[in-house]
Amino acid sequence: MDETNHLPDVAVVGFEAAGCVPFHLKVLLSSRHPFAFFGSASLYELATAGLNKPSIVPVRLVPQAIEGSEQEFRWLDQSLSDHSSIRTVFLMEVGRFRQEILQAKLSNRFPQVKKRRLRGNFFPWNCFFHRPTLPDRLSFLKWQAWGALARWCFEPQGLLVLGPIWEKLFPLLRILPGGRNLVRECPEPYDRSVITDTVDVKRDQHPPSVLFFGHHSARKGTCWALQQLAKYPGPIRAIIAGKCDDEAYMRSLCESLPAHVTVEPLLHHVDDRTKETLFKRSSVIVMPYEIYLGSSGIIFESLIYRRKVLASSACTIDSALVECGAVRIYELKNPENFLLNLQRAMSEAPLWDRTEAFLRHHGAPQFVEAVLGS
Repeated sequence: MDETNHLPDVAVVGFEAAGCVPFHLKVLLSSRHPFAFFGSASLYELATAGLNKPSIVPVRLVPQAIEGSEQEFRWLDQSLSDHSSIRTVFLMEVGRFRQEILQAKLSNRFPQVKKRRLRGNFFPWNCFFHRPTLPDRLSFLKWQAWGALARWCFEPQGLLVLGPIWEKLFPLLRILPGGRNLVRECPEPYDRSVITDTVDVKRDQHPPSVLFFGHHSARKGTCWALQQLAKYPGPIRAIIAGKCDDEAYMRSLCESLPAHVTVEPLLHHVDDRTKETLFKRSSVIVMPYEIYLGSSGIIFESLIYRRKVLASSACTIDSALVECGAVRIYELKNPENFLLNLQRAMSEAPLWDRTEAFLRHHGAPQFVEAVLGS
């Protein structure tokens, strides 16, 4: 009997075996909903690692990401020609195919993709959630234009986005007919298996440590926050982990801080084991962002290790986390308010039991339900 007849009717497509893509694909597979998979073997291996009989059929794999989005899209179109049972194509990285999607809609250049119902998904690691480097000064206008294009290309299945940040990135969707109905908010998931009730901040930690984690670009405000630590009333340790756009300036700034501020610059990619150690060593995780385009999972990492977060008012933070004390907000670019809230974050004990409701809402079942539209 033809094996094609037994394929699932939903295909998942992904190529980039990096960032949160493998994790979110693994969360999808935890639902036991059947999927056909087209994409890179490296992504498939990462997403299925440790899963017992994953409910995904690797229909066609390539060793790694193909060079160029058009080549990837053409490869997908050719691959679908032999599998008529697939009715829906779910793109894990829809942003990289924006030109090809438009061409599929307008012409017969990609006939196999065109006759399927495309479903898109925006995740924080896509280019639309990270401000492109200059001189691309029209980036935000391009985001808005892509939002309008996506509305047209993806009807009627729509786009999924993690959290309420889509309203900042795609304001044109507010005024377009049916624009709000196009986007369905999807709760960002976390891996509950790594949550532990025994990890907590040591109250006698001395000196207290603050962690700046992630890619340190100008919009992250790391340099500004470090300058404010010079006025902190007592010894304090600052850990800076992650790549930095201007490493020379960052190191120069660290060396210029007074003696009571001990700085540990780790200006390179940090693996998962080191990341866990850094979070456990820290008292407070600081997010001094001047422009907020997502936390890249830092808030969830902090909840996992029960570390408080100090975030600027530019950040979009769920009110439940602020109310229970897991996150403190300071006024953007206000030095006195920053230091005041940092001291309070050091001394106050959050109501961690109240974060359970928040975490339950962001579990794998809620994520899968939003993605599948069930």
